[in-house]
Amino acid sequence: MGYWQKASEKPKLLNSLQYLDYIDQAFNNSNGTENEHFFQPKIYEYAEKYFKDPRNNETVFFDETIDRSLYQYVGNTNWWDQIYKKNSFSQQYNASISGGNDRTTYYSSFTYNNVEGLYKNVNDNYQKVNAFMHIKTNITNWLSVSGKMSYNYNKRDTPSNGSTYGQPGASYSAQGLSPLMPVYHPDGNFSGQGRVVNPVAVQKLAGTSQSRSNNTLLSAGLQLKPLEGLLVNLDYTYSQNSSNQEQTGLSFFEYRAVPGTEQLFPYTNPSSISLYNADSYQNAVNLFAEYTKSFNDAHNIKALIGYNQEYNKNSNMIAARLNLINQEKPSIDGASGEKNTYGSKTHYSINGLFMRFSYDYKGRYLAEFNGRYDGSSRYPKDKRYKFFPSGSIGWRISEEPLWKKTPALNWWTNLKVRVSYGSLGNQALVGNFGYLQEYYETETDYIIGGTRPKAIMAPELISGSITWETVNQSNWGIDAGFLDNRLTAAVDIYRRDTKDMLWDGELLPAVLGSSIPKENGASLKTTGFEFSIGWMDQLKNGLSYWGRFYLGDSKTKITKVNNPTKSLRSQFYQGMEYGEIWGFESKGLFQSQEEIEKSADQSRIEQAWGPGDVKYEDLNGDGFIDYGKMTVDDSGDMKKIGNSLARYNYGFNLGFEYKGFDLSMQWQGIMKRDVFLNSDTFWGINEVSGDRVNIINPHTFTLDYWTPENPNAYYPRPKFLSSGNRLPSDRYIKNGAYLKLKTLDLGYTLPYEWIRPMYIQNARIFLSIENLLTFSHLPKAFDPEDLSASAYPRPRKFSLGVNLTF
Repeated sequence: MGYWQKASEKPKLLNSLQYLDYIDQAFNNSNGTENEHFFQPKIYEYAEKYFKDPRNNETVFFDETIDRSLYQYVGNTNWWDQIYKKNSFSQQYNASISGGNDRTTYYSSFTYNNVEGLYKNVNDNYQKVNAFMHIKTNITNWLSVSGKMSYNYNKRDTPSNGSTYGQPGASYSAQGLSPLMPVYHPDGNFSGQGRVVNPVAVQKLAGTSQSRSNNTLLSAGLQLKPLEGLLVNLDYTYSQNSSNQEQTGLSFFEYRAVPGTEQLFPYTNPSSISLYNADSYQNAVNLFAEYTKSFNDAHNIKALIGYNQEYNKNSNMIAARLNLINQEKPSIDGASGEKNTYGSKTHYSINGLFMRFSYDYKGRYLAEFNGRYDGSSRYPKDKRYKFFPSGSIGWRISEEPLWKKTPALNWWTNLKVRVSYGSLGNQALVGNFGYLQEYYETETDYIIGGTRPKAIMAPELISGSITWETVNQSNWGIDAGFLDNRLTAAVDIYRRDTKDMLWDGELLPAVLGSSIPKENGASLKTTGFEFSIGWMDQLKNGLSYWGRFYLGDSKTKITKVNNPTKSLRSQFYQGMEYGEIWGFESKGLFQSQEEIEKSADQSRIEQAWGPGDVKYEDLNGDGFIDYGKMTVDDSGDMKKIGNSLARYNYGFNLGFEYKGFDLSMQWQGIMKRDVFLNSDTFWGINEVSGDRVNIINPHTFTLDYWTPENPNAYYPRPKFLSSGNRLPSDRYIKNGAYLKLKTLDLGYTLPYEWIRPMYIQNARIFLSIENLLTFSHLPKAFDPEDLSASAYPRPRKFSLGVNLTF
């Protein structure tokens, strides 16, 4: 199978003249001036000339009265087009074989995937190989053995993050770059000049990141049937995963207008190499016995009891060195800087007993009980084990004789009601040795003999009562089928209580000099429902068609947490509905200085306000806009303005088959979600920077900002160093509901008589498209599914392939 992928959305950023005007607006709004330029006047002159006639004008000019060594940039670069490809081609191949006889069966498969990424100027590639084999042999009619093996290999090549080891990376994105800067200077050297990161230069010159991983799994099993209805199973699994990464940061010069003034790119100076290796091992043993028995063709029982044990060991190591001697052949030994090595090793184990007993009477009355007695080495000895029971009962009303004898119910094929309650433990959020105090090494603040001596620091406080987090869930459900199950439906209503969550303990005196230890001190309650309804049928002309709709919703409430003042600075407070957004109520944008003077005083949240800024409502009537004490009981002029939790998740699948042709599609979405997109991408300008070389290029949707000529704008006037307009308010709560066409598949199965001469049993040609359509209320730069505005494009994938069965 081959497939093409492209960016699902291409951002629309400002061109150079729009950018200059936008920055001037922000500059004047920030400084209380009018009609002044942020950049030198000649930049506007040359930028306009290049914009109108790019063939006969340069993207740079040099004027020593502005800077004695630097070019001035006046281009009109679309950085998205310079960083990313329009599309890329990838390949995936799958092959499997199965067979056997009455004693031995086998199955094996092989998958190869070669994915080309969307970076334009460097090797951006991901490869995956997967091999799997399973074999089972019946040695006698009461003894069988089985074996399973799988191997996974992953390879990832990307540009490095453009940094020297131990230093921050050179952050860049298409939005984070001025359109004025070209990719190259007229002399062919990359632009940047030590002031702005040129992503094309970083991708081509700053080094690479190469990751490899290998995962091997071996499993052997033994199945005994010593008595009729009794099965004894013993299996052992060994898994090993190793991964490594080599990342280089290569030095290169950034050239300026005047020869001899060039400087090394600061983020990879000095050059470096780092190696990372990690290994993990897992050993697992499962032993269980299962007994099945039926009495009088009416009573059916099944009982199971077993034991599980797992041991996990993990280790990792980092080695790094600065100052590569030969950048063309980077290696640890080929560097002259100090050697840096770090490493860690840890392990944990779990074991437990599990049991299950089920009973049904003629498939009509059903009951099941489950129990687990689990232990984890991650807890103190007296807290390691805990019992987790669960049970369920069901009644298939449609199997009652009276139901079957009632002609009026012939169309109602199936009706089942069920109730269940269960408890499960969660130990994944605890460190392997979280119940032990750990000493750690650091450097002292004084110098002896020219160096800072090492010191062992006292450990942090820990809670001695850490134990399992427990999830208790009760469920009530109904399953129904109509018209010979062509129409089916199911409804579930559930409640889930999560208890003993890890959370900060009681507040401690600041003079103690220790952080607050975690303890099992928080709980929450989730209530919700799930509903689905589907139809499947085949017409007399051979057309088969189907469809299914599903809908689910849930709400979560914090029932216990250590936050006695209900502070809004904390993540949770007791009684809080999960996902609450607190903020101000907005009355629009100020239109005049007179309106500002007549309104509540907003100086407690920001000093300077002017026409075009956000106007907040004085909810408590004290004449000031503020946060109060930032508690639920005293929140000043803040209130709940929304909830970020996704509500009413829904989706539907549709499809048909007719004379070899088939079509299917999968849609998904949510009906309700409040979103506050507090990012530079949404607002259009950096909140905390007025620096000339650290200004993002806004998206075109941010051009709807306030000016005297545009008083009904959506956005406030753009400003540097201003956070007051970006506070959470109901004005900027967005509707996060969306609907996505996740997959669309179209196929054609060739008639058997066409392929029979080639010894092919089945041949299907297909076209598959992922992320084809999105309907959303958010700006197109944001993915409504995860609310991200990722620098790396979200792919839309077009796959064309053939499935063959021999």
